[in-house]
Amino acid sequence: MEDLNRLFFQRQQQFAPIVHPSRYLQAFYSAPHMKPPMCLQYAIWALACNGDSKYHAYHDVFYRRARQYADIDEMKGNGEHFITVAHAQTWCILATDEAKSMMFTRAAMSCARAVRLAAMMGLHHLDSPPDESSPTLAPPQDWAELEERRRVTTHLPATEAAFHSGEAMETCTIHDIFKGDHSYSSFAGSVVVCHLFNIILKHAHLPKEADNPENYEYGEYWKRHRDIDNTLSSAFMFLPESLRLPENYREPTAVNMNLNLHASIICLHHAALERIETHNLPESAKRISQDRLSAAAQEIVNIMKITSHLSPGTRTPLAALSLFSAASVYMYFCKENNTPASVDNLDFILSAMEAVGRTHSVTRSFLRQALLDIERNGVQNIVQLPRVTRLSLQLNTAISHNIPLLARTRMSRHSEAQPPMPGLPAGRTKSRGVPASSDHRSVPIKFGPPRRLKRTK
Repeated sequence: MEDLNRLFFQRQQQFAPIVHPSRYLQAFYSAPHMKPPMCLQYAIWALACNGDSKYHAYHDVFYRRARQYADIDEMKGNGEHFITVAHAQTWCILATDEAKSMMFTRAAMSCARAVRLAAMMGLHHLDSPPDESSPTLAPPQDWAELEERRRVTTHLPATEAAFHSGEAMETCTIHDIFKGDHSYSSFAGSVVVCHLFNIILKHAHLPKEADNPENYEYGEYWKRHRDIDNTLSSAFMFLPESLRLPENYREPTAVNMNLNLHASIICLHHAALERIETHNLPESAKRISQDRLSAAAQEIVNIMKITSHLSPGTRTPLAALSLFSAASVYMYFCKENNTPASVDNLDFILSAMEAVGRTHSVTRSFLRQALLDIERNGVQNIVQLPRVTRLSLQLNTAISHNIPLLARTRMSRHSEAQPPMPGLPAGRTKSRGVPASSDHRSVPIKFGPPRRLKRTK
């Protein structure tokens, strides 16, 4: 138990540090009535075991126990036993563990539980005027407890040094950082990346009737596009010193932050290029987006080269998205020009995804999709990459290639949307009493005459 606690705070806490280490360990070694809830303990151990070479065999047992204890607490009394910050932390950690195991349906439900618990406790009003706050929880005993509650939402999290020491630190909202008025912590950087991906997803994949994408100068789509592009430039411009590269190339949080910022540029301009080509917009607009794509993909390659010595375990699942985004850029240019442009970079990206994918199932899924895109778009006919042939044989159809909508471009249109559950066709519901087949095909049911059963004593 002590070793798993150490592993959790040493590795898993790095990217989502929502549990205060010393406060948790103090409670862990306290009297039974003061210990953290069993669901939180088992959730921490399950995430620490996930992918660990020594403890992975225990992952499934710990994960199931965490969910069982959470359900037991939910059924006690009238709900007063599970309306706690510890239970919100439990569901956040379980959602992270499920997403890491590619159980995205469960992860979405666990995340929704965490968000609802946070709202019921009024954690989204911590930095609002007193008359808007919720009296569900007793006042925090000190600033560290207040900051631990804040790490679910509202103002951006403080630095890890301040959080661990309990020293009060003033923070800001997410919109203030793009103005350059405030610095922010590494954990806040993860929040910023999620915020940027969210606005790009809504902009590119949830079009509005009044977008007018055919009007490059005054269309609402292009106004939003330029606003988001300026926001991304501001994110790079006002990046805190602790997150800048190459100075902090040994810090996993800084590396992943920069990878994801460059990936957001690629996601934005891939969508822009699609509309430019669909509506025959000016060639100058196309060159601008192509230049942005080329520069962002090259930066991802450079970052991966200077950090190739780091352990693959320091990569987050979002790092797979950035690698796939860079690969999609080189595939696009190969197909666009019908020439082997930047072959070395594409080969390097695939090799990096192969290395990281040995311990990251999410990266293997992205790699599988990249190989399919290369094959279905005829890129392998333009660029003969032996690595593609070898990996295609290793990563057969047993490997899922379910990648998020944000990362999908025209290069991936050959792949239909994957169903949320294995064996259930996308867009259909499962018939009562009829088991879904594992290969997504309907199975005919044959009816014959009833067989006579032998009488048994």
